[in-house]
Amino acid sequence: MSVVDTLSGKHVLLTGATGFLAKVWLAQVLWHVPRIGRVTLLVRDKGKISAAERIADILGSSPAFRPLRERHGKDWGRFAAERIAVVRAELSEPGCGIDPEELDFLRHSVDLTVHSAGLTDFMPDPMAALRANVDATLELASVVASFDSPRLVHVSTCFVAGRVDGTIPEILPGAMAPNGSPLDPKAEVEALRAACSEGNAAKRARARIDIGKERAEALGFPNIYTYTKSLAERLLQHRADLEFAIVRPSVVECAWRFPFPGWNEGINTAGPVSWLIASPFRSLPSVEHHHFDVVPVDLIGRGLSLVGAALIQGRAEKLYQLGSSGINPMSFGRCIELNGLAVRKDTRKGGKDAWLRHLDPVPAPVDDKALFTVGRARNAADWLKKRIRSARPEDEWSEPAREMLGPLLDDLRSRMSTRLADTSRQLRRIDALLELFQPFTHDHDWVFLSDHALLLTEALPEEEHAAFAFDIADLDWRAYWIDVEYPGLKKWCFPLISGGTVPDDPPHTPAVVLGAPTHTLSRTA
Repeated sequence: MSVVDTLSGKHVLLTGATGFLAKVWLAQVLWHVPRIGRVTLLVRDKGKISAAERIADILGSSPAFRPLRERHGKDWGRFAAERIAVVRAELSEPGCGIDPEELDFLRHSVDLTVHSAGLTDFMPDPMAALRANVDATLELASVVASFDSPRLVHVSTCFVAGRVDGTIPEILPGAMAPNGSPLDPKAEVEALRAACSEGNAAKRARARIDIGKERAEALGFPNIYTYTKSLAERLLQHRADLEFAIVRPSVVECAWRFPFPGWNEGINTAGPVSWLIASPFRSLPSVEHHHFDVVPVDLIGRGLSLVGAALIQGRAEKLYQLGSSGINPMSFGRCIELNGLAVRKDTRKGGKDAWLRHLDPVPAPVDDKALFTVGRARNAADWLKKRIRSARPEDEWSEPAREMLGPLLDDLRSRMSTRLADTSRQLRRIDALLELFQPFTHDHDWVFLSDHALLLTEALPEEEHAAFAFDIADLDWRAYWIDVEYPGLKKWCFPLISGGTVPDDPPHTPAVVLGAPTHTLSRTA
């Protein structure tokens, strides 16, 4: 099964191109299949910034496209413009909000659609999650069903399996929820929408989130994200008017090889986990023997290419789980050990955090009573901030002393209060993240089978293994975590946890310019 031959000359429709995974997959396809016919991106405008401008900025400065910019140099803009088109879309609107003339061209031109867009926040407003994860998926499915080549790869998540433990096979969900109760997805969507449109919930997002969380947990889902992604899967699997394959990644983490080792974007599950282990707290709420199913983002991208090619060839399965636990398992105990070794290596050169290498991180139960926990540190910061603000020793001083030293004390009090307030906010954020991740790091132990991706890998020509093999079995966790994952998280994720930013690459020169209507562009042969 040659992926290059299958995708060359084809027209692919892609959603979610502003997200982490879709960026990497698009870059991989342009790198390994330069003769692809066209990739059309469905993107929404953002304020006054058009969809085409958003993508042009990403192509010009995102690290995901760094190898392509280096390969093509000044010719990168032309190469990209010949292969990438951008269409303004609002996926949850009728016809996905696509201009009718554009849609007519796509209908008779697109060979494969890859749906990677979605709302990935764990506990969002459920009305927003319904629009992004359910309505958008169903509307896109209806659009694709009208195509001459109605093929759809839908990106979901392994954790739609819900609050269960043990081996998760690659089979579509039936009529039962994870907790064993009956689940009619259409009726559930209607019930959730109705509950969020009544009384206090109609006005307050917090009330809607509480409703969504309650309904998700009542069915055995850990959060609103997995709940709505499961509803979309269950509604999609009943469509007989299109060919589809569902791809479920597990925890998507730092790139192993492409675009370069360690690249990451945003705050992923392992980010707060590694940040906490690398901090003075040194303990992670987890169970030592539970599996931590992590897969580098570039291997997920390879899996998408394998599945997309198989769907075009008419030989795809309905469901693919892209995980590591069933092939090359890593436990939380091992992860914590490797993170500790990575910190030791990182701090070996000295510096203000050098003392951390003498502390061994450990797994800990959720109700851990250790001295250094995030909750205890947050409470201490809040208490100290109040004490500093309320302490007025100058009231007991003489008038000359107050006049001389009072302003200095006020400045010191202000600076210390601000620093403690920032610390408290950061700790609250970490505490909230750990609570969200608790089902995945502590409460449940999943083993996701990924046999279907392995079968596609076995069918690859030998010369394409380096580009497309889902070779998670070859990943050395020690080398990956110490030399790739931890350094990548430290550079691309830890600053975000601390409320900072990470830089893009310098803008490409000349600037990438996109925006011509799709139907006016010829396909590259």
